[in-house]
Amino acid sequence: MARGFVSLVAAAAWATAAGAQSLEVKDWQVVCDNTRVCRAAGYSVEGSDRPVSVLLTRVSGPGAPVVAELQLGVLDARAPRPPSVVVMIGGRSAGTIRLDRNNHAELP
Repeated sequence: MARGFVSLVAAAAWATAAGAQSLEVKDWQVVCDNTRVCRAAGYSVEGSDRPVSVLLTRVSGPGAPVVAELQLGVLDARAPRPPSVVVMIGGRSAGTIRLDRNNHAELP
């Protein structure tokens, strides 16, 4: 996931230098702003019955960490809210993540 984020941020930085403010690739949008922060947001397919988004944020500077967040959407207020989810990357389990009461989690 980090390698893909670096590629997206590099592409956004190149696009920003050319005057663009954001870049969209498939279900991802990358924005680097004038505060020297880049954000990559990935979304589930529009109209999905289980909406989810991932937000990766990195401030500029050497060694700055990438902060990753997961947000599950809820379309029905009566829908059960899971206490945790299993994150799958490339068909493999990357671990179980506990969600807060707002269906949000910071990813390690």
